[in-house]
Amino acid sequence: MDEIAELTPTFSNVSFKFLDEVGSVQWPCNESAPMGTPIMHIDHFVRGKGLFIETDYEPTEEKTNRKFPMLLTTGRSTK
Repeated sequence: MDEIAELTPTFSNVSFKFLDEVGSVQWPCNESAPMGTPIMHIDHFVRGKGLFIETDYEPTEEKTNRKFPMLLTTGRSTK
């Protein structure tokens, strides 16, 4: 957690000790919001609006079954 806090400004005040004390926290959690932010996006998104791109269907080796009834995607592409 310390490495994430050091490298990512939106987590700069988060540590395992802090999480043990408060339980959980909504990011951003930094100098301007030391206890986190109850509403993540107000008026605008931090990195702008999402970019949606239509992609062709690519079948995967993974299959659904009784234990895992859904396949989730991360948006990765093999191309």
